Amino acid sequence: MLAWVAHVGLYVATLITIVAGWFLAGALQPAVDVKLLGCISIPTQAVFQDKALRDLLALMHEAAADALMVMAVLHVIAALWHHFIQRDSVLRRMWLRGQNRQRPRQRG
Repeated sequence: MLAWVAHVGLYVATLITIVAGWFLAGALQPAVDVKLLGCISIPTQAVFQDKALRDLLALMHEAAADALMVMAVLHVIAALWHHFIQRDSVLRRMWLRGQNRQRPRQRG
């Protein structure tokens, strides 16, 4: 259950960071040009003219990014704890996610 909550938290913090940053980029004067993958421009429009709203967007973006970094570090610590302290296979299963699955046997 805790792993599920942690993963949902990572996804939610990622989404909030992206969306708040995108809205903030359009609210800044002059608007910041946002590029997806460094080459595809994403339109930003100055829809938020209110300074208090811009400050709230900046706070949300920064807080979500900070939470994302903390959760990522805790995620790594938890994986290492499972590997070195608990001595279970959690880290190996994550690390080799697609590589340790058994392939179907071929008849022949």
